[in-house]
Amino acid sequence: MANTTSRRRQRGSIRPNGAGFQVRVYAGRDPLTKKDIYLHDQAETMAEAEKIRTRLLHQVDEKRHPKTQVTMSFLFDRWLGVAELEETSRERAEGIVTNYLRPTFGDLKAGKLTAEMLELFYASLRQCREQCDGRRNGKTDPTTKKKHVCRDLKPNSIRKIHFILRPALDRGLRWGYVTTNVAALAEPPSQPRPNPDPTTPEEAALVLNTSWQRDLDWGTFLFMTMVTGSRRGEMCALRRSDINLDRLELS
Repeated sequence: MANTTSRRRQRGSIRPNGAGFQVRVYAGRDPLTKKDIYLHDQAETMAEAEKIRTRLLHQVDEKRHPKTQVTMSFLFDRWLGVAELEETSRERAEGIVTNYLRPTFGDLKAGKLTAEMLELFYASLRQCREQCDGRRNGKTDPTTKKKHVCRDLKPNSIRKIHFILRPALDRGLRWGYVTTNVAALAEPPSQPRPNPDPTTPEEAALVLNTSWQRDLDWGTFLFMTMVTGSRRGEMCALRRSDINLDRLELS
């Protein structure tokens, strides 16, 4: 009787590659591109390659591998499509994605982004917001016919970029596009220390007296700003209904 028991096919492959061995493990089918997904790694010895194959197989079995090979540009679009943002916050986020993130990382596979890439990106912006690394400083742009002058991007602006990347990658982590939120590992520029220089009481009194002499309404506006400590936007948003003259209250 012929032996009908088939030998089980071994999962993953190991093949010589350069001075070592390449490990490849099938991780399913990309639901978006409809292409097969493979996890790759490199080992110096066959014993190390076997351990790597076991590790990659565990990742696949535990569903800890990226389920898709989408690009960062795709991830940004998906995140913007579901993020609950106020109108001004959405406009700011879209501007950051368009001007900084998409040109730099748009074509990169989301699963290949690293914390090192982000920190080098932040450092490059600190030198030149166009990321020329100083190579174009003082040189004439053939398109605009103007000399390029490096202008750094301030730490606060870079932090805004970081805090767009972090929730976008966090959503990608929940959706299975990436296995780690590398923006949570990367360190953005530190928050600049505030250096307030408030006016003295004498200077404030001089400003108010001068304003009242020139324009009573403007002087009153400045006085209300000083005594309430309100921001400019809050003061501009005040309406008559916010003021109770009988009780001398301002809401």
